[in-house]
Amino acid sequence: MVFSGQRVAPYVVDSLKRYHAINDIHEVLPKCTYEKLKTIIKNNVDLYSSFMNMIENVTTRILLIIAIESMTYDSQRHLSHFIKRNDLPIPFSYYSWNNITNKIDYKINFNCILEPLCLTKDHLCLQIGSDSAIGMGKSSLLPYIFTDKRKQSLSTSATDAAYRNSCIDVLFSKLQLKLQPDISASIAPYIIFDVHGQVDKNKNLLLIKSIQLYASVQMLYITKNDFPRSSISKNGDENDFLFRCMNYSQASSSVTATIVIIFDQDYDNQIKSGELVNQFEQYYSKYQWSNIYWTTAPPLDSASIQSITEFKKKTRTQRLIEQFSVIFGKVHVKAQEKKDLLFRSSFSIQTMYYQLTGNQKSDYERLKRSDIKFETEEELKELFEKLSDDSDNLKLVTPMSYYQSQLDNIKKKLEAMPPTASEKSELEKGLEQIRSEKESKCKLNSYHKFMIQLLHSRTYMDLLITEMYLETWRNKYVPHLKEKREQLKTGKDEHLKILHKLQDKVLKNHTDIESKNELGRILSKNDEMKQKLIKLDDKLTNVDLTIGLMCDELYALCEQLYDAPPSTIPDFHIVFDKIAKNIANLVYKGFAIHVLRHRPLVCQSHMMASAIKYLGKAEAEGPVIVLTVVGEQSSAKSSLLNATFGANFRVSAGRCTIGIYLEKVSDDAFEKCDIARFIYRKTVVL
Repeated sequence: MVFSGQRVAPYVVDSLKRYHAINDIHEVLPKCTYEKLKTIIKNNVDLYSSFMNMIENVTTRILLIIAIESMTYDSQRHLSHFIKRNDLPIPFSYYSWNNITNKIDYKINFNCILEPLCLTKDHLCLQIGSDSAIGMGKSSLLPYIFTDKRKQSLSTSATDAAYRNSCIDVLFSKLQLKLQPDISASIAPYIIFDVHGQVDKNKNLLLIKSIQLYASVQMLYITKNDFPRSSISKNGDENDFLFRCMNYSQASSSVTATIVIIFDQDYDNQIKSGELVNQFEQYYSKYQWSNIYWTTAPPLDSASIQSITEFKKKTRTQRLIEQFSVIFGKVHVKAQEKKDLLFRSSFSIQTMYYQLTGNQKSDYERLKRSDIKFETEEELKELFEKLSDDSDNLKLVTPMSYYQSQLDNIKKKLEAMPPTASEKSELEKGLEQIRSEKESKCKLNSYHKFMIQLLHSRTYMDLLITEMYLETWRNKYVPHLKEKREQLKTGKDEHLKILHKLQDKVLKNHTDIESKNELGRILSKNDEMKQKLIKLDDKLTNVDLTIGLMCDELYALCEQLYDAPPSTIPDFHIVFDKIAKNIANLVYKGFAIHVLRHRPLVCQSHMMASAIKYLGKAEAEGPVIVLTVVGEQSSAKSSLLNATFGANFRVSAGRCTIGIYLEKVSDDAFEKCDIARFIYRKTVVL
């Protein structure tokens, strides 16, 4: 990168796509020695010193901001998903150089959170600190609260502290809550808005107020220096950090849980630490703030950590994890009682922020949350709320694919069957029955119309909303069905052990009638369990409704109606050609084309051929390299391609990839820093 004069952004993107979390770039930078650089700097000692000073201060956050600022808005949105998947904080607000004014600007970039937060059901957590708590390790405390967070992935470096002041990062966590001793931990997903440094009225104050309005939890960090030195009026003091934070809005203060964390040098002395909490709690009791929790934490700056023993570090770790687990357990129980989902979309924060910036005389205390609703979401509710794990979802949502698959399966069985087989007539009857059903039910339905509209005319945000809605819908059924299947499979495995022992016993002693009878019962039970597993697998398939599956249905629909288009879709071929073009564009955003699909597998599709044609700029870009992976089921083939080539194939425990999926990925980093072009260039991955 340094020697060829290329920009850093493609390397940042490539690192994120390979799940290296920028660590590979940090490994390379120290290798920039004088010997390697002398041909570039041409013995200019000052230039070399300046360059080395610069790369010494390059942090992960700075590299992410450089990448973000060199991209188009569309690419910025897509990059945020890769940042999230690498478990790194998304820079929501940051400092950037303004080439027009030649000054550093404080920039709030809603694009960076638009894709992951356009629609969500996660809890929002806001954490801010007073001026006296700056540098005490507020962000470093997060792994003790949200234990799935790694310290290495947080923005805590002292080298860019000045460039983080008043900036906000967004992190994602799945908080494990042990609500009852005998019950397994529940998972509470959280979005964390981490405010670095100062609350500045000229930079982040209005944004903080907009976020606070939708927060389920706010964590306020203070020190004993924030305790008011003199008696203040009942209406409080504008210089009192806690008072200001608790009175931003009546709407938020009545429902938002507040955790006040006092950084305490005497944290290890639990008596003194408890007295400090009591002092603050008693003083502020006159305001009668509801749903507030008080606790302490040790300073986690590097100087404080280095001065304590390993034993004390372990003791603190256990104590911190336990105390925050108890607090968040209480917060979660109360949140469930209220059943009030405060945050649904980043558009809510954005709308409120623009409202505040447009009206500087707003009465902050009387701010009210706005309930963002999406037309696409309402349509999805109408289509999918009537479906469940008991309804025939594949028949209803994807009838073309379903009936064609049934017909092909029966035809395949008939072809393999001898002419005199007794079951042949029954299968032929079944074939005619399915043909009749297909004739009556395989017509343009509301699900087809929705997908045609979505892929033909709607925005990429609508597609994301659809994807998130379907994921939420699936999660109502999939975890329970998978758990049930796992229990049944475990029972079947135990049953097989008994079966094998009995088979060995019968083989050794053919006259053992009792063992033979028992073996018969076990075989019957084994067949019964096998049938139950098949039914559960069918149920899991029945609820696995995805955008990809609905796209497969459009391929089948287009094929069915290609020669005789319905009058209900004017300009049928033009409409489906545009859909094919839009699908090709989605491939550049990580969408995979299901080339070989259904059961039995099929490939033929006019619409897919058009989509691949729109992808094919091979003549301009050079020959296409085809990479494939072959192996046993559930041997992490898709995961391997994702990690090695930065592909985006769908993976999950116990999921089987049916057929072949196609994605386009980059085989080199090139100069133009547009993620839509950089990520996928000349390599086709199957």
